[in-house]
Amino acid sequence: MRFTAGFNRLRLFCSVFVALGLWANGLLQANDCADCPRPHYEYEPGRNLYWHDPNCSWVDRCQSDDLPVAQAPAIYSEVALMPLFRDQQYATAATGETEFDAGIRATVGAALGDWYKVEASYLGDYSWSDTVGSDPFTHDFRSLELNLRRRVQLGRQRYCRGEVSFLLGARYLKIEETLGTDFTSNEMIGGQIGLQAQFLMQPRAWIDFQLKGVIAQNGISLSAGSEDVTAFVGDLSLVYNYQFAPAWTFQAGYNAIWVTGLALASENSGGSAPFDHTGRSVYHGPSLSLVWAH
Repeated sequence: MRFTAGFNRLRLFCSVFVALGLWANGLLQANDCADCPRPHYEYEPGRNLYWHDPNCSWVDRCQSDDLPVAQAPAIYSEVALMPLFRDQQYATAATGETEFDAGIRATVGAALGDWYKVEASYLGDYSWSDTVGSDPFTHDFRSLELNLRRRVQLGRQRYCRGEVSFLLGARYLKIEETLGTDFTSNEMIGGQIGLQAQFLMQPRAWIDFQLKGVIAQNGISLSAGSEDVTAFVGDLSLVYNYQFAPAWTFQAGYNAIWVTGLALASENSGGSAPFDHTGRSVYHGPSLSLVWAH
């Protein structure tokens, strides 16, 4: 009898201990679930450009199910309204000065497995016009690039809070300028290298920071002849992303592009040799875009 009573008390004590342990563990899991950001649309695994390992999945301990994070898209496209300011380099009295012009950026891309993406992007249809003294002034800008992106292995992070990728590619830019009867054309082509860092802020929302640089050959054409020189292009962007539907993401950001090694009409009056190719131009402004991923 004493043995039976003691065994029952021990069994009751063990049951209470296990119940308390399960209750405490449940509290810890519930608290831990409160701050588990993940880049997917509710509980439907959508597609977005927050780059993570598509094979990375985690256990939602609140739901007791394995839920994958948003899957990397097979194809994607972006259309952005990207108005830019152009900083004036020369100090010449002007009337009707216009430093702001609306343009577009269009991008299409495709995934090549889990680690690579290839994409093409166009930026352009910018044309600034002004009057310097009595002379009409115009400045046109456009850019085309083709890049291969590669994800960087950062180690397995349970909630995939950060991602890094680098790119290699080629970029073509054309900058033309006229001032009265003076005309200059800069056609630049060169290799491009870049790095993108992504930071997950909350479910379906993250920040992209990207830096790209190009060392290009600049084929300069003036009314008096032509010349090849070296130019440098820098491209910087900071973008906030919010995935509002499984296939759609809204982006808002700020962009800056600076180009050196230019022959500008404002610095080559008469178009005679030797050419002045020490000009530079800076473009910067906000962007609003929509991304479709499938």
